Amino acid sequence: MNGRCCSLLKFLSTTKQNSVCKRVFFYDITESTQDIAISLAEANSKLDRTLIIANEQSGGKGRDGKIWISPQGGIWLSLIIRPAITVNKASFLSFIASLSVCEAIRAESGLEAKIKWPNDIVINSKKVSGILISIGAEKATLKYLIFGIGINSNLDNTSLQLISKTIGAAYEITSLRNEMSGNYIDCGNIIVRILQKLDYYLEQLEYDELSVLNDWKVRCETINKYVRIVNKDHSWYEGLVLDVDHDGSLIVKVANGNSIRVTDNQVTIRTTTI
Repeated sequence: MNGRCCSLLKFLSTTKQNSVCKRVFFYDITESTQDIAISLAEANSKLDRTLIIANEQSGGKGRDGKIWISPQGGIWLSLIIRPAITVNKASFLSFIASLSVCEAIRAESGLEAKIKWPNDIVINSKKVSGILISIGAEKATLKYLIFGIGINSNLDNTSLQLISKTIGAAYEITSLRNEMSGNYIDCGNIIVRILQKLDYYLEQLEYDELSVLNDWKVRCETINKYVRIVNKDHSWYEGLVLDVDHDGSLIVKVANGNSIRVTDNQVTIRTTTI
């Protein structure tokens, strides 16, 4: 964790304009950084701009209650913030998070990271990062927001095989190290870049949400792809992804020529061929 500490402490002490992170809690091992963040946010209404990082998680959380395998060698973090935005902009939080992680990885590693709808980060169509967003709200007011981010940064092939075997991934898993021919990447630098990007895009959201969505679309590999849409009951259909709407839903053209809206809480998708 020393490299991460040095990078983060330097960032926090020298970046006067940073408005996303003001304090950091480090854990060697914990069950879930997201659970810690939620507990802290609920217990202290004034706690803001707080980062929780772990070397390892024993009970990492993914979307829809799925397990997130989090061995040593990855980036496992949760960030508590209390942004001055309304609940009706909540869909943009997923855009902001995935875009920030994607651009941080590209800037630090040079790898062509892209976004797979709704908010997975992939390299050569292999998953390298996932994002979980937790929101505390009261009516139309956003009380707190927690970005949960997991990145397979320096995981070796043994760890990757364990993850694939455990979760039965619908598509291949990779790590930054694996895509960089075994070279290690500085996790602290990636975290700093993520914080900088989150800071930038949260500010953008306040006055130009359309630019955020457009930037996200540029990085999204799902648009203009044929996909198989698998429902909760395992039935499926295929179509061409035309666009992604402001609320995060896919606009998909199906076989009969109609366009339908698909939300991430309804389905999973897989890229296919026509």
